[in-house]
Amino acid sequence: MGRMLIVRTPSLVRLVVAQSLAVAPLLGCAGTGDPPASTSDAVAQTDTPAATGEVASQPADGLEVTLSSAGLALRLAGGAGKSLTITQGKTVVTLDATNGTVTLAPSALTKLSALVEGDAQVSVDGSASQTVRLAPIFPYIAFPSPATPPTLAGLTTRMPQGTAHVTGAAPKAGMRAAIKVASPIGKVTTVTAGQGAVLKDGAAISFDVTFDADGLWLVEVNDPGGVALLITPVYVGGTVPLVLDLLGKNPTVAYAAPLPMKELRQKVLAGVNALRVGLGLTAVVAHPKADGTAQEKADDMADAGYFGHTSPSGKTQKSRFAAAGLTGTFAETLVQDVNPERAVRKLTLSPSHLAELTDPRWLSAGVGGAVHPNTLVDFVIHFSDQAP
Repeated sequence: MGRMLIVRTPSLVRLVVAQSLAVAPLLGCAGTGDPPASTSDAVAQTDTPAATGEVASQPADGLEVTLSSAGLALRLAGGAGKSLTITQGKTVVTLDATNGTVTLAPSALTKLSALVEGDAQVSVDGSASQTVRLAPIFPYIAFPSPATPPTLAGLTTRMPQGTAHVTGAAPKAGMRAAIKVASPIGKVTTVTAGQGAVLKDGAAISFDVTFDADGLWLVEVNDPGGVALLITPVYVGGTVPLVLDLLGKNPTVAYAAPLPMKELRQKVLAGVNALRVGLGLTAVVAHPKADGTAQEKADDMADAGYFGHTSPSGKTQKSRFAAAGLTGTFAETLVQDVNPERAVRKLTLSPSHLAELTDPRWLSAGVGGAVHPNTLVDFVIHFSDQAP
């Protein structure tokens, strides 16, 4: 049996970055008008691996990977061996194994800092090497959360190419039948886990996911309100998580005010556009009115000390857009960080939020930013299908 990493969502979002154990709020998005690709309110706190998957077969190298609050564990082929050596160009990293398993606590993941995404050679105890593709370690490490994810079987951290049949039961609070799946190139698709829009407590879950390319895939399950119950990484084919992600290499830290807020907001928009253009989509242009509504929202969250789409007074993005005279279809995405590149990266690690960022309908966007009481920055992105 394999284990999956569960990402669970309470009302206040936080993130634990595996490599640095930095704690920071994460993200949220919501839309109105025509339903956008995602209307999830937040993707949040990570938790202990709870669901299991049946291992029908493993990639040819035989490495089994577990991601948990204890860090990263790699069980070597056959469950034997005293060391694992990774060679990538002139870089050689040797990791000691105990009882055939390499275990790296979060604080020890810096041993991997010289490795980069791409092909590498791995060997056990100096034996003949095999070629694997190194990918980022999914950066969210678990800690307790009150949220309850669904129980699933059929997915493991590493799987071969092919179609996985996933089964299970809906959690007590229910879940959306629509499952979001993100491919290694950033394409988001939706598969259906059952009859109707919402699966109630105990309802049977059954869906297929086709992994047709090597790399890191993400599978997301949301509660009836659109809040993420589970995001699980699946490393397909000869792909192994041995590279520190941007979130691990650049942990969130406190800062000395004032921040160059205008520049940070511009960098968030630039990051979104780099993502869109890389996927063959049209870049969104800055919309002055959407800039205004996004900044108003950011200031409101910072002043009132909340993080969410509806203010304590009940004001929503819909009312903000209407007051600004904005029409058409629009959506709101929220994320907290100090570093704009990290902020965009966080959003891409949730398939529903990635779908929001890459929705082909968007023609323009506005970005707001304000310092939250927790010393991070509330970034707000307001997307619109209208030109400025």
